[in-house]
Amino acid sequence: MSAVAAALALSVGVSQCGFAADTATPSQGAAQGVNIEHYTDSYLFELLEPYGTMGNKPNQYDKKYANSFKKLLYPIAVHDKKFMGRITSGPTTKGELLTIDGDQYVMHHICEETICNEVNLVVMYRIKDGRMIGRLWQKCSEILLGDPLSQEVSVLRDKQGITKYNSECK
Repeated sequence: MSAVAAALALSVGVSQCGFAADTATPSQGAAQGVNIEHYTDSYLFELLEPYGTMGNKPNQYDKKYANSFKKLLYPIAVHDKKFMGRITSGPTTKGELLTIDGDQYVMHHICEETICNEVNLVVMYRIKDGRMIGRLWQKCSEILLGDPLSQEVSVLRDKQGITKYNSECK
């Protein structure tokens, strides 16, 4: 079991998904005192891993981010003990900076290994207060997590891009 699985009930793949991402300039409207690059230069698993990461890269672990992630997925994980390990078993993206109604978010994609088109998660972390929202695509349906506002739902759907029409659903 990986260190993440042992510490956070998570185990994460290292490779990067082929998700489409629009990039924003991290310095644009940075929240006061927040290092935006910490989020945009990190893969999701690096922010969740309390024991460091690969190679010479310094530890990117972010306790507030990791706790928000666990809280977001708790309603599903409490009923499916293997969910956290499965959803974090596949590839992930580095963070993408987004601005919605003046608030900055960092977005990450992650999916279940070998079935990314069937089990896929996109999360958005609001930098100013640590609020996290997400959209899980699982079993041919959408599960919205963290009570996203209508504008946030639109962005989650658009950025994830998976629907019953382009997935393995029949």
